Amino acid sequence: MRIKRFLSGTLCTLLALSMVGCSSSESGTASSQASSQASSAASSETTEESKTAQSSVRDTQYGQVQGVDQDGVEVYYGIPYGKEPVGDLRWKAPQDPDKWDDVKDVSTQEEIAMQTTTKDGETIVTGTTDSLNLDVYTTEKAEKLPVLVYVHGGNNQTGSSFEIPGNDIVKTDDCVYVSVNYRLGLLGFNSLPALIDEDNPTGNFAMLDLAKSLQWVKDNIENFGGDPENVTVSGFSAGGRDVMAMLISPTFKDLFSKAIAFSGGMTVSTQEQASQKIADTMAPLVVEDKKAENEEEAAAWLLEDTDEVRDYLYGLDADRVINLFPNAGIRMAKFPHLYVDDVVLPMDGFDGEFVNDVPLMMVTGSEEFSMLGCFDPSLDDCFDLLHLIHPPGLLLGFGCDVWSWCHWGGVSHGDGLGRSGHYLLWPFSFRQMESVQSHLKDWILYCMVCKNQLF
Repeated sequence: MRIKRFLSGTLCTLLALSMVGCSSSESGTASSQASSQASSAASSETTEESKTAQSSVRDTQYGQVQGVDQDGVEVYYGIPYGKEPVGDLRWKAPQDPDKWDDVKDVSTQEEIAMQTTTKDGETIVTGTTDSLNLDVYTTEKAEKLPVLVYVHGGNNQTGSSFEIPGNDIVKTDDCVYVSVNYRLGLLGFNSLPALIDEDNPTGNFAMLDLAKSLQWVKDNIENFGGDPENVTVSGFSAGGRDVMAMLISPTFKDLFSKAIAFSGGMTVSTQEQASQKIADTMAPLVVEDKKAENEEEAAAWLLEDTDEVRDYLYGLDADRVINLFPNAGIRMAKFPHLYVDDVVLPMDGFDGEFVNDVPLMMVTGSEEFSMLGCFDPSLDDCFDLLHLIHPPGLLLGFGCDVWSWCHWGGVSHGDGLGRSGHYLLWPFSFRQMESVQSHLKDWILYCMVCKNQLF
């Protein structure tokens, strides 16, 4: 937009300069007219730029934010909803961010949450602990529009709010779109006994982050043209599991009015199993730091509820903590999280009576697990055999063949999830999409065709 306005002003100036060679009698008039036109164009450009800049400044409860206009869509990257969880806040419920007086520039993409990635075949740590933020996509004229909140996937260990940009969605479907970042890995889920007490009764810190972000939406989204009473929470993969967990969590009561779970699941872990797995995995660090003679003793020490263990955990560098469980993939057994603790999640998990009774859409892609299988080294030895059974072009179709379905009727108390209401079924597969991102976009846009029921 600014480039177009710049070119328009430049063309007016060039037109004025080209008329300087005219006769003296015409020169003054022509020059005057051209100068007037150039001045008018420049004034118009300045006014339009000022209007655009002004329109992309929005209020939040913590201070004003300045976004960026992207072809008619206002984008606000990395708006804080919580204080950076470092120091004594590392494994605590998210706190309010500090307020700011000046207009905060949120016009460029924020750094992703701390996580592991692969570079040149090696696992490295990237990102920041300052991850309690979210992105908002809206338009200048948005007013009381439905709000779609998105929770990214990545086994709650990797990923970011950039997984699905919201530009197309807000332009096509008349809504305000919010994508959330939250604590990942052991910074987001840690149930070791030394970290749990009366003031800090749960290890589901990432779920507390998501609840905090939804509260921010309730408190602030009206300033971005959204309707705080019409919020649909959605998530993909681990984000879908998180959404399903929200449905059975009293912590999320009244924070959203509808839900969409893309390729989610209803899986939880006990604190005891999770704590043992975490202790076993962290044991090499304890031995390395000479807190125990061997890994068996180290794991037993980590399971003690003592100040010494707590101080040790809080004293670890964040990159050493986040570098654990690098090969969990989507396996809960490798990185147990979503603990039943009778605080965030009830002890009886998905078999309990409590449900946040809202309309729910559950979507599963046909053959979607085959994509993950393609990257699993444990399946390498199977590919030669599969080539004998299936033509190479069909290998991507190997795996779970699950029909996609939607649950329209909401969730009834006492019935459990997915056992009431009506279902809409349709199949599709990853082979129909050019990329995972376009696949996810098409999923959301397809689902939002039915926005009269959802929103």
